[in-house]
Amino acid sequence: VFNPITSSNSRADLLTSGVTWQFLDYCQRQPECSKNFLPDLPAPMMLHKILKQLKSNKQKCIKKYFSQYKLTPNKLRNVFLDLVNDGTRYMDRTIVPAVIYRLNRCNLDDVTVLTYFFNHTATTAASEYPILLFSRALAYNIGQSEMWLAVNETEIDEQTFNDWHASTIMSLNYAPNYFKLRSRWPKYPLDKYYGKFAEEAPVLMLSGQLDPATVFEQASHLASITSKTRKFYAIPLAGHV
Repeated sequence: VFNPITSSNSRADLLTSGVTWQFLDYCQRQPECSKNFLPDLPAPMMLHKILKQLKSNKQKCIKKYFSQYKLTPNKLRNVFLDLVNDGTRYMDRTIVPAVIYRLNRCNLDDVTVLTYFFNHTATTAASEYPILLFSRALAYNIGQSEMWLAVNETEIDEQTFNDWHASTIMSLNYAPNYFKLRSRWPKYPLDKYYGKFAEEAPVLMLSGQLDPATVFEQASHLASITSKTRKFYAIPLAGHV
C-alpha cells in the first residue's frame, strides 16, 4: 500500500528505521534471543553502537577480519535492510539479531559464521536482479519527480537529510553525491493528479506490519480515510508484500 498523501522519500529513512527498530525489539520478547543481549544494550542499540564504531574505523571485528568487504555504516545498514524488507525472505531476517550479536562479540566461532554470512548473503547485489523488474533509473525518476515530498511538506536541505540518514539503524545505501544527482536529474512536471487517488474505486489493500518500504503506519492511515471503498488487511509481522 502506498499513500500518495503522506508518503515522502525525503523522510523515508526515518520511517524505515522506525520499523526496523520495531523488528529488532521483538528479540527482547523472546527468551532465546534476549538472553544474548544486556538489558541496557538490546539488539537495536547494539547495532547502533556497531555502526558508530564502524564510522570511526573502530569496529574491531570488521576491521580485523572483514576489511576486504569495504563495509561502511551505509553498506551495513543496507545489508540488514535487504534481509528485513522482503516478505518473501521471511526466514532470512531471523538471523539479523544473531549477526549483530556475533559482530559485537567476535570470537573465532563468530568469525567463521560471519565469514559465511558475508560470502553468501551480504554480498548479493541489486544488479543481479532482472533489470526490467528492478529498474533503478525508473524508480529514481518517479521518486524524484513526485515522491520526494508529501503534499504540502517542507523541503529539506542536504545536511538535514544526511543527519537523518546517519541516525538510522537500517536504510537504503545512497550515493555519496545523492543531493547533487537529485538536483541535476531531469524530473518530469507534476500534473493535476499529483497527490490524488481514486476515492470511489474498490480496492483490496494488504500491508505487512513490519514493512520498511511501504510503512504500515501510512498504509493504515490511508485505509482509515478511504474505508468506504477499501478493504484493508494487515498481515502481522510480515515484511514487504
